Amino acid sequence: MTRKSHMALPLGNTLTKLLGATLATAALAAPAQAAVINFESGYATSVAAGDVYVESGYQLYFGDRDQVSTGTAVGSVVDATDTWACPNTSCPTNGDGLYYAATNSSFVWLSAENGSAFQIKSLDASFLGAGVTLSGFPILSGYLRMQAFRADSTYELIDLPLYGPESTGFEFANYALNEPWASMDFVEVAMFGFACNTAGSCSRLNTNEAQFAIDNIVLEEALAAVPEPGTVAIFGIGLMGLIAGARRRNV
Repeated sequence: MTRKSHMALPLGNTLTKLLGATLATAALAAPAQAAVINFESGYATSVAAGDVYVESGYQLYFGDRDQVSTGTAVGSVVDATDTWACPNTSCPTNGDGLYYAATNSSFVWLSAENGSAFQIKSLDASFLGAGVTLSGFPILSGYLRMQAFRADSTYELIDLPLYGPESTGFEFANYALNEPWASMDFVEVAMFGFACNTAGSCSRLNTNEAQFAIDNIVLEEALAAVPEPGTVAIFGIGLMGLIAGARRRNV
């Protein structure tokens, strides 16, 4: 099924320059392993805060808007072929299988099961309209924010614009990350939505309408640099310094 494509829009802090470029030029890169989270491994009518979904070596933790409660409803894994799956919500009309619908201004926390770093290549996303009436939504109905954390606790903010409904309803669009963000290594990514009004003001926590759907999240394992035997002694001291300064953030 063909989906519209959009480029991810990076917002937030200035890019942090990473050390170790000289060392990387003298290293052999191991093949990267790609994975896709498409929610096809299971179907649940509802998802509660505190639940964890695991697929392709990655895990998604689901939280409520206040990030403190457990057991409250935060979304569902939706079957796009089930016409009764969204009785009170305007779900995307061009889904091609199962996808995750985040409701009530909830969030999703993505990480690798083994804690390793990864790169975000692309994903499908759509706005979820509150109610079943399609009129009244602005052209920019909301956006999906990804707060992507590196191992040293710095992060990038990447916003994906979520547009209003077409004639048949809201639709999934494919978002591919531009460089340099597509090649950045992250260890955790928080995903949460914003809802926009006709005046162009967007908010997250003063309503429960910052809702979104996600599917087909394409991730790639971060390249593992393996120094050549002849370069170990040359770069040994510098490597020790890099390791000391790149401790992972404990979230």
